[in-house]
Amino acid sequence: MPRSPARITRLILFLACLAAPVIIAQERPHPDSTAPGPPVNSGVPQDSLRDLRGDSLSTDSLFVPFFPPAAGSLEPGRFAGTSLGTDSLEWFGARYTGDFLGWIPGIFPMEQSSEGQYSQISFRGADWRGTSVTLDGRPVTDPATSLYNLYQSSPAAYDQIEIVTGPRSFLYGLQGVGAAINLVSSDYSTFRPFTHLVYSEGPDGYGLFDGTYSQNISRRSNVSIGIRRQGTDGTFPNSMYEGWNVRAKFRSHLSRTVTLVLSDFYTSSRTDLNGGIDAARTQAGDLYDPKNAVLKNTDAYEKVERHDLALSLTGAFARDSITITRLTLYYSNSLREYRDEENRTLPNGILIRSDHRSSWSGASLTQTFLAGPLSFSAGGEIFGRQSEGSPNLGRQQHPGGNLWGRVEITPGRSARLSAFARMEHLLGSTFTGFGGDISLGISPLWTIFGGVSAAERPPNFFELFWTDSTVRRSTSPSAEHHLQAEIGMENSATDRFHLRAAAFARRISDAIQLSPYGESRFVFPGVEITQGGVETYYGLDASLNLRVWWISLEASGTLTLHAGEGDSPPRFPKGYARGGLFFRHLLFSDNLDLKVGIQGRLASSFRGDLFNPEAATFVRNLSGAAIGGAGSFDLLLIGRINDAYVHFVWENPVGLQYLTEAYYPGFAGGFRFGVSWTFLD
Repeated sequence: MPRSPARITRLILFLACLAAPVIIAQERPHPDSTAPGPPVNSGVPQDSLRDLRGDSLSTDSLFVPFFPPAAGSLEPGRFAGTSLGTDSLEWFGARYTGDFLGWIPGIFPMEQSSEGQYSQISFRGADWRGTSVTLDGRPVTDPATSLYNLYQSSPAAYDQIEIVTGPRSFLYGLQGVGAAINLVSSDYSTFRPFTHLVYSEGPDGYGLFDGTYSQNISRRSNVSIGIRRQGTDGTFPNSMYEGWNVRAKFRSHLSRTVTLVLSDFYTSSRTDLNGGIDAARTQAGDLYDPKNAVLKNTDAYEKVERHDLALSLTGAFARDSITITRLTLYYSNSLREYRDEENRTLPNGILIRSDHRSSWSGASLTQTFLAGPLSFSAGGEIFGRQSEGSPNLGRQQHPGGNLWGRVEITPGRSARLSAFARMEHLLGSTFTGFGGDISLGISPLWTIFGGVSAAERPPNFFELFWTDSTVRRSTSPSAEHHLQAEIGMENSATDRFHLRAAAFARRISDAIQLSPYGESRFVFPGVEITQGGVETYYGLDASLNLRVWWISLEASGTLTLHAGEGDSPPRFPKGYARGGLFFRHLLFSDNLDLKVGIQGRLASSFRGDLFNPEAATFVRNLSGAAIGGAGSFDLLLIGRINDAYVHFVWENPVGLQYLTEAYYPGFAGGFRFGVSWTFLD
């Protein structure tokens, strides 16, 4: 089929962008980039404004403000989790934020394999309800759905993505008993105009554009704006997506040590929700055929509009990157319009038009400081979460508050001991979590670590309040109780070798179960909400980054076992791994940093979850067929030429057929390419 004029125009623009950095390449060396695996951020980063000079717009050239790098970090200066920095994000060839997270050991992404679709992150047996997502430390998870669609985030807008897993993850929100993800937005100080452009194009109408502009407007103030558009026509019927993200940030240094930041992130999206393949009505040979496969629903879609506003005051009174005081006021609102309309080729006879309005607001105060071998972090928050209008949730208003703290002692360079706790008051009850961890260097090369925690996960709005004919609730659930522990070893003596391996165990008591109900009665799976019993998960996870000569090996893997499941396919795969083998080297007088090779994923058989798009929730796949063990691989080429990154990704080149969730076929294959380019002036 010939290309449309619009696609030809986009291709010409891309080739022009590709040629330009080659033409203007300068003979100057570039430092070796961060290895494109999940690097561990340890130690104190350099202050980004250490070379700040006076602004030409002012005669006060001696005014040199201090502002900590990655000011929105969960733990400024001494972050203890995994941190994916700006440069390393460029080396994945990712479609969206979830692609990065899939490389973190212990995390299994249960994806619906199409732009804009809801995916969930599970970690060591904790599902999407145990994952918190924050932006610069403030919550962005919608209280009405308990979800954050990772397609609504813009990686080009971040300094780094922080991932906290293991025993201390609950510290940053009790929903994070499994994992806490913090998106740290970029803060610029640019005396010359700064522009960053990202463009990518692929099969099935896939397209992405992201543009950022920043400029200092005085010696004390900076303004940055950005816009992102991502979309696809989709492979299967009713899988179109178009999403827009507009962001703006204003920063002003009120004094040398106090900074005000005002930001607004606006999201607008339209997503078709087909519910995946209806396996019961699709012949086995047609499961991966877009023409013959029968979809759950060809009528349903949603529109989402949301604002995330924040005003923060950051004080660095000790003039270092660790002793930070931060006060944040935030307000978020979301309108989710769900529609099931009789305007498609094969209507299903159901007419639903429901609007769900929710909002959440609050004020948080955090303090970190370092005093010799002792470091301390603490915070408190008051908040309100509400469903302002919903035919299924009604009107819910629930104010609350929390307090948390962490104390860390470092008696020597090779030892660290931490204790932490959190208390949260919500829904008229108080929920708690506490724990501790330790790391000890047993040699110049090896460190052992371990930890344990006990935390409660409060029930979410859906579990407590959602009502319709497809939901049955036998009880009003109370908190789940998560007890988890880990022990492991790590070697990161050089930048060419990093190995981390851990054994883990998780026990969930009073587990809230979302089981299928009335499967033959409804288009989407009904939900029965029950509580009780104990679930126990245990296993191993590991990551490896190895560079020998010009060859780089990157891998992560997880073995997860569920006590009591016997030989039946489990909810999560027992074995899951991602890895890549690459040629990586600086070429042409160090002007080209090249990464080329193969990367892939492999998962054993599992049952997965069914998705109910109307309620935006996942239901366990108890009676449906299991997803067979399978995997896929991509061919990858990424090059950095001066300030431009160019990527070519041949996804699934041999057309492997596999499922990523019940029942969503993985990407059939295709060629995706693009460029990410930074300009000054």
